[in-house]
Amino acid sequence: MKKTVLALSLLIGLGATAASYAALPQTVRIGTDTTYAPFSSKDAKGDFVGFDIDVGNEMCQRMQVKCTWVASDFDALIPSLKAKKNRCHYFIALYYR
Repeated sequence: MKKTVLALSLLIGLGATAASYAALPQTVRIGTDTTYAPFSSKDAKGDFVGFDIDVGNEMCQRMQVKCTWVASDFDALIPSLKAKKNRCHYFIALYYR
């Protein structure tokens, strides 16, 4: 009986994991504050560069989705997420004093 319950719970867990991977979007929007070089900034061409950007791009590559970056002020990251203004999936920002 215990083996049957264990096997059934493992199957349910594996099914839930597979369903969560199926729900990945094609494009992931990542918000960041671009005023914290070398972690997150924009280069002369206006492209996002820095450590946070590299981490986000690697995350998207491993998830096999396209990254879209959104620039936002650090103080506005969480309020905009709560207000659903940017419609970002993730925020990446380091804070130093």
